Amino acid sequence: MKRRALSFKYAFSGIFQVIREQPNFRIEAGLGILAILLGIILNISELEWAMVILLIGLVLSAEIFNTMMEDIASRFPVDHIRESTKDKSAGFVLILAIASAIIGAIIFLPKILKL
Repeated sequence: MKRRALSFKYAFSGIFQVIREQPNFRIEAGLGILAILLGIILNISELEWAMVILLIGLVLSAEIFNTMMEDIASRFPVDHIRESTKDKSAGFVLILAIASAIIGAIIFLPKILKL
């Protein structure tokens, strides 16, 4: 039981490190909170809630993955490998963020336009 508690402690420690150190994570978390508030205000369906929560989790997880990849890539001695790895990792987050924004528009825009 103690090892399980420690694993949660370390996981939360990692999340708080990313919150402190990565401005993009804070921006994405803020947009996630905005999506949740919009969902409450616009009374979205259960399926829409599932999509919103899933996408928030995926984008924030992808940003943590990107941070990990950048940390690892920074140790590579070859500049072009290091930069290529960082660029690809950032591209991974960008594609997911764009897809999430499109899905958010599909969910929220029709409801906003009806107001």
